[in-house]
Amino acid sequence: LSDHMMFYADLKLLAYEEDLAAYVNEHTYTQDSVIEDTWEAYANALEAAQSLLAQEKVHMMQDECKAALEALQEAVATVRFKPTVVSNLVAKTTNYKTIALTWDASEYADTYVVERLSGEEWINVTQTSETSYIAEGVKTGKEYTYRVKAINAEAEGSYSEEVKVT
Repeated sequence: LSDHMMFYADLKLLAYEEDLAAYVNEHTYTQDSVIEDTWEAYANALEAAQSLLAQEKVHMMQDECKAALEALQEAVATVRFKPTVVSNLVAKTTNYKTIALTWDASEYADTYVVERLSGEEWINVTQTSETSYIAEGVKTGKEYTYRVKAINAEAEGSYSEEVKVT
């Protein structure tokens, strides 16, 4: 080859090397840029994932709280409370052989136990679902003392105040 052609080939090779260097630099820059963009996208994705995870944890906690509340509501629905104290117990002589007892309904009561004092001991005279009782066969002029308590399947309420009647 002639010197002139060699010079021209060297120029072409030099141009080619410069183009290649520029391409590599550009490619490296682009690669760095891609890496940087990818890293930024990764960081954003990670942040979004953490946010979603936090939201999911909140949802999970809400679900757990909701489940616990439902379980509590079911438990409360099955609980039978102790009956309240019977109030306003009244005893009246209706004729010479009967005494009428009446009282206000007790909350949570299924039935009522009516007791009469006999000496030092309380005697169960009846169990009723009504809020009244008629004691028959009583003796004229004798003092009788009564009390009532409400009961349900799970518990017994406290006794009412005692009432005396002659």
